[in-house]
Amino acid sequence: MTGHGRWGAATIAGVLDLDDAGPGDPLDDRATVIAHLIERIVDGENASNRGITTYVQQLRSAFSERVDPVELDLVTAGALVGLATSPFRIQRPRWPQAVRRRLAVAERLASNPGQSALRVRR
Repeated sequence: MTGHGRWGAATIAGVLDLDDAGPGDPLDDRATVIAHLIERIVDGENASNRGITTYVQQLRSAFSERVDPVELDLVTAGALVGLATSPFRIQRPRWPQAVRRRLAVAERLASNPGQSALRVRR
């Protein structure tokens, strides 16, 4: 918030959502970012998927310099499982297919962790 003096009127300049804030774990934080991007890929249009997929590959490569790539993929798979229920919770049309897509990517990650190429398909 910004103000106009100690007792002056204040203007809200933004909102910060802290409901999931915590001390953080470098591996969990990186995996969660990747999982959310993968979620966008499985829900997105083909034109935007290429750019996001490239970005995910770049992040995985960069993150693997700081954390174990096998652990990164396993934790990312776990994060995707956690995100898999969101289409049901918000009752999206065709939510069963959206859940299956998330779980399929999680299964591929968990089955072959640490591979240099990540196959994310709709």
